[in-house]
Amino acid sequence: MTFKAKLIEHKRFYTYRRNYMLLQIATLFLFGLTIQIFELPTWLSIVLLIVYVLVVAIGYYYLRRIQKLTDRHTIAMDTDSIKILAKSGDVSEHLDLSKIEGITYSAQYLENNVSVRDSWQEMTGTQQRNYLSIRLGGETHSYDFVPESSYMLVQLEKLMEHFRANGVAVQDEQAVMSD
Repeated sequence: MTFKAKLIEHKRFYTYRRNYMLLQIATLFLFGLTIQIFELPTWLSIVLLIVYVLVVAIGYYYLRRIQKLTDRHTIAMDTDSIKILAKSGDVSEHLDLSKIEGITYSAQYLENNVSVRDSWQEMTGTQQRNYLSIRLGGETHSYDFVPESSYMLVQLEKLMEHFRANGVAVQDEQAVMSD
C-alpha cells in the first residue's frame, strides 16, 4: 500500500486558490449579469470585453502560481517510510517510520468534489487543508498535499489503519471537526 500526492510547497497556495475562486465568482456575476440584463452600447461592450480579457489573464496567473506550488515535489508514503520526491524522481527527503510516535492528518477535501459550503468557507478564509503531521524522534514533520484521486485517499486511510493496528497514535482531524 502506497499513498502518493502532490506536495504543497508554500502556504501561499491557499491564498492563490482563494483569490482564484473569488475572481471566478466576481467574473460570473459581473459579466454574466451585466450582459444578460442590460442593453449595452457597443463601446461599453468593447470596454467590458477588454476588462474580461484582463480578468481571464489574472485568473491564468493564479492558476500558474497554484501549479508551480504543487508541481515540484511529490509525497510518497508506505508502511515503512515517507519520501519527498523531486520532479526528476530523486529523493529529497526520507523519513524512516519504524519509530513513529504519532500521526495527525486531515485528508477528505478533494479539489474536484467541492460543495457550495466548502467553496463558501474557502472564500471567507477558512482553509480546507489536506495534511500529514508526523511525530518522529521528538520532532514534528508536517506536509500539506493535494491528492490526485479518491483512490489515493483510500490508500492513505489504509495506511492509517495499519499504523493504528500497530499501536501508533493516529488522529484524524477531519473526524474531530465534524463531531
